[in-house]
Amino acid sequence: MSSIKLHWLENRSKGGYVTFGVPWKKGEVTKETVFSVNDENGNAIAYQEKPIAYYPDGSTKWTSYTIKTDSETVEINKADKYDGFDGIKTNETENEIIVDNGKFKAVFPKQGSVLMKTPYGDVTLKAVKELRSKDGDVEIRKSIPYIGKINTVEIEDCGNLKTTVKVTGEHKNIDGSEFLRYIIRFSVFYDENEIKIIHTFLYDGDEKTDFIKGVGVQLTRKMEGELYNRRIKITGDCGVMHETMQLLNLWRPRLGPSIGIQPIYSKQLAGEKVSLSEMVDLRNGNAVTKEEIDNVTKWDSYRLQQVTADSFEVKKRTGHE
Repeated sequence: MSSIKLHWLENRSKGGYVTFGVPWKKGEVTKETVFSVNDENGNAIAYQEKPIAYYPDGSTKWTSYTIKTDSETVEINKADKYDGFDGIKTNETENEIIVDNGKFKAVFPKQGSVLMKTPYGDVTLKAVKELRSKDGDVEIRKSIPYIGKINTVEIEDCGNLKTTVKVTGEHKNIDGSEFLRYIIRFSVFYDENEIKIIHTFLYDGDEKTDFIKGVGVQLTRKMEGELYNRRIKITGDCGVMHETMQLLNLWRPRLGPSIGIQPIYSKQLAGEKVSLSEMVDLRNGNAVTKEEIDNVTKWDSYRLQQVTADSFEVKKRTGHE
C-alpha cells in the first residue's frame, strides 16, 4: 500500500486533475499487478496509470497516475481487478486525430497551420524574428513574422482520463524560410473544458543576427451575440482580468454620466447579460439607439505578452494589423 500526500498550490482552487508518480520496490509490481485508488474517506477514485520506469528484471520501478480529486491524501492498494470506465474516446484517420472528452471534440489536423480545432476556437503558433544589421553607425532592425506549420502529429499518451497529442513542426515565412522548430503537447482531460498546453521551441538561428522578438500561441475564439455581451477573461497568478469587447462607460461618444449607463456597466463587470432596452438617455428620457452603441469602441483582439521572467502585460487593439 502507498499513501500519497497531495500538495495543493496556495491561492488556487482546490481539486481537479493531478498527475503524480509512485516508486516501487524491485519485484513488487509487475505488468499483471492491479491496483485500486481511494480518497481519504475510502471512496474509490477512477484513475489512469502508466509505467514509466522498469528494473532490469522487468518489474515496475515507477508508475504515473492521473486522477481527479479534491482530497488531501490518496491511498493506492493492490486489488483483484479494476474494471475502469468509458472515458475519453480517440479516433485517428489519415488526415487528423479526434479526441472526444465527453464535453467537446478536439481535432488535430496532420497538415497546415491550425494545430487544434475545437467548438470554441482554433489554435495556431506565431514567431517573430528580428534581424539586426548596421549601416555605418546606424543599427537597422527588421521584424519578420513566421507561422507554425505542422510536420508530425501523434498520440503520445492515450487513456480514459487524459489524452496527450504531440505536434511538431517549424515556423515558416511566406517566402518559405524557416525559423524555430517547435514541439507542442495538448493534454485533454475527461469531462473538462480545460486543455493543458506545453510549448517548446528550439532555437536554430544565427545568435549574432537572428533574434527572437516574439513567440507564442494564438487562439482564434468563436463568439456570437452583441459585442457588449462578449467577454474576455485572462487568468494570472494574482487574479483574473475581465472585460467586455465593447465597454459602455466610454467618453467618446459620451455614454457615461449622460445616460443611465452606470448600472449597465456594473452588470457588464459582473459578467451579466445586458440589453439595449435597458439603456436610457437621462437628458431626454429616450432609449439609446443601436446606431449610438455601434459608435462605441470595439476591441478586436487581446495579446498576453511576457516581458520579463516575473511580469507580463496585456495589449488590445481595435482592428486588424
